[in-house]
Formats: sequence, C-alpha cells, structure tokens
Amino acid sequence: MIRWSPLLLCASCAVTTLVGYQVSPDHPREDRQEALVLLGLTAPASVLFDDLGVPHIRAGNDRDLARAVGYIHGRMRYFEMDMMRRLAEGRLAELVGDNPILDSTTVHLDVAMRGWGFGRLAEDDLAQADADTRALLEAYAAGVNAAIALQTPLEHRLLGTAPMPWTAADSMAVGRLNAWTVSHNWQQETARLLLALNVGIDRAEQLYPAEPLDGAS
Repeated sequence: MIRWSPLLLCASCAVTTLVGYQVSPDHPREDRQEALVLLGLTAPASVLFDDLGVPHIRAGNDRDLARAVGYIHGRMRYFEMDMMRRLAEGRLAELVGDNPILDSTTVHLDVAMRGWGFGRLAEDDLAQADADTRALLEAYAAGVNAAIALQTPLEHRLLGTAPMPWTAADSMAVGRLNAWTVSHNWQQETARLLLALNVGIDRAEQLYPAEPLDGAS
C-alpha cells in the first residue's frame, strides 16, 4: 500500500500543473488582431506590441488609459505585483509559508514590514487623495482585476492559490514601498536618534554629525 504525505501530494500536483502548462501553454498570447471587451471603458483603447514585445497603449482619456494599463499589467505581471504588495503589507508568508529569505524568514520579514505600517498608511493616502486621483487608481485596479478574472497566473496555479483582487490602496502601498527602498539612510537616522537619546544631542552631533562625509555627492 502506497502512502502519500500531504506535502508530496502538493508537490505532485504542482509538477502536474507545470508539465501540463509546458505541453499545452495557455498563457495570454499577444495577438495583434485580438479584440476584447473591457468593461468601464468610455471609448475604444488600443494596445500595440512592438517587435520587442513592449506594449504601447493609446486611449481617449486618462481613466480609460489607467484601466487599459491596469489590464496589461495584470495580464503580464500580476504575480510580481502581488509579491510587491505582500512585501509592502507584510503578507508574504500567507502565500509561501514560513521560508528563508535574505538573512531572515518570511514570517520575520512580514513582522518587520508590518511595523512600518505601509498598509495602514496607504489607506490614509487614499483617503486624502483628490477625487480625480482616486478615480484613476480605481480604474487601474479594475483593469488589473479584469485581467486576472480571465487568466489565473501560472505561479498561483502552482501554489494552489487564487489571486486576490487588486485595490486602489494596494497601488498606494506599493508606491510607499518603492519610496522606502530608495531611502537608504533610515538606518543611519535611527542610529543617530538612539545616540542622541543616550549621550545628548550636542555630543551625538560631535560623534555622528549630520553633514555629509567629505567627497559625498
């Protein structure tokens, strides 16, 4: 009698899915003559793929453009978008479990990222945005969701999970993540704060001045 562990069964299902995909791939093909109905558009929009496969999108107004861009992003890059959203909001482990990442684990990284509060701040950002900005973000999210409704990304199929709908706040959270990743001095600022709290501001300025190092640009 053969006994299958749940982990082995999951791996077997993933392999079967991958082999089936390679034998008969069902990914979206960039048909130059394809036409589809994208609900919410106020006028026809076009997507032209050049010889390198780069999409060039044309639309009659900003909201239609945002919706079409969202659709193309969701069609071509949804899994990467989902991972960025999960990283920003501290939800990686929900998808991939507790696994090593960098010099830590996904659970510890999630805890650290939740400490930054990007998910909560993104909701605040959205609440403070003007009506036009919110409308563009909602149109973009609707385009993304239209794409994943038609095609589940292969990565999610291999993991046995359903893709979560994209929201306007998710775009705000990813924007905060991008801004945070180019803010390379937060560790130094934290160190200067802790130093000032322990030895005083004047002494901290002597030990760790705020001026840039000689030769820094």
